[in-house]
Amino acid sequence: MNIAHILSSFGLGGQERVVVDLASAQKALGHNVRVISLSNTPPRDPEAPIETQLREKGIRALRVPKRDGVDLRLPITLLRLFRCQSIDVVHSHSPLPLFYAASAGRMAGVTVIHTKHGVNRGEPLQIWLRRLGGVLPHAVVAVSEATAKVARQNRECGLSRIRVIPNGIDLTTFTPNTAARASARRELAIPDNAWVFGTVGRVCRDKNHQALVRAAGPMLGPHARLMIVGDGPLLPSLREQCAAFAPWVTLTGMRSDVARLLSAMDAFVLPSLTEGLPLVLLEAMAVGLPIIATTVGGIPEVLQPLSTHSSETRHGGFLVPPGDDTALHQCMLHAITAPSFAREFGSRARARSLQFSATETSNMYIALYNSMRKNQTTKMV
Repeated sequence: MNIAHILSSFGLGGQERVVVDLASAQKALGHNVRVISLSNTPPRDPEAPIETQLREKGIRALRVPKRDGVDLRLPITLLRLFRCQSIDVVHSHSPLPLFYAASAGRMAGVTVIHTKHGVNRGEPLQIWLRRLGGVLPHAVVAVSEATAKVARQNRECGLSRIRVIPNGIDLTTFTPNTAARASARRELAIPDNAWVFGTVGRVCRDKNHQALVRAAGPMLGPHARLMIVGDGPLLPSLREQCAAFAPWVTLTGMRSDVARLLSAMDAFVLPSLTEGLPLVLLEAMAVGLPIIATTVGGIPEVLQPLSTHSSETRHGGFLVPPGDDTALHQCMLHAITAPSFAREFGSRARARSLQFSATETSNMYIALYNSMRKNQTTKMV
């Protein structure tokens, strides 16, 4: 098949990295894949890492810039591109591509799939716009049952069109790696014997980094460190907050070597206020890190057992309510004071992560594409 994935931008975020892995797996299966960004940012910008990763994997990375405001020409431009490249499947990611690319895909008469990566906030106008866009795809994929539940509650599309396909990761890249651990710690001047709490993600309100610093603060010192990987609008204020704990906090900014930096950590903390199914959670688990995370989105589905009859209480992590700094601090304190227990959780996390393969995710999407295309052909006949 000729498959086009459409993103808002090539920014170094979770859903963008999901698309890199998904496109790579689909290409490995013999499909002709390209990824299109609608960003109007100049080519040489902070988006470059994702664009570079795609091209290194032999995947076409294209830019079809959206004009400021409502761009009524963009669907026509995309329609011509889809027809010129004989696209069979248009797969949009995030609300902006949903409106522009899905409408162009429908006009082109091809299969249109949309993936809902996050729970998204529920302001009335946003819900109304998602409902309006939700009539376009042949199927809407939620990355977790929690995400699907929100889509159903908000009536974002017809219930029969909602599917659940969990995110997957490249399990050959994310794996325990002692050499990477030593290398990253040397670079960041972190002692081998220090315990490192870490997180990776865009520094914005929903990721709630400020709560992580508050929870970790009382523990930080020569033998307990905090590493925060990522960039975003709240990074300047986060730097100010962390100044009181220097030099025990490392803020790396945006990095493309996430697997290497995860290897330098001893526990992964995700204090988010909202999530879909965060890719970095699965990546941290695959590296063998114990997880401390909030009960939002699809996180409990990953960390809790699938069967209520299981004797296991957690698949490799601690769960805390969102916004509960005290509970977050207590779980972090338990991890650092009982390292053997934390390592056991890390082993469980690694075992659980093996169920979230990018290859399997790709196979599920290919099956969905074929099913939707078959339905279209049947209706035409």
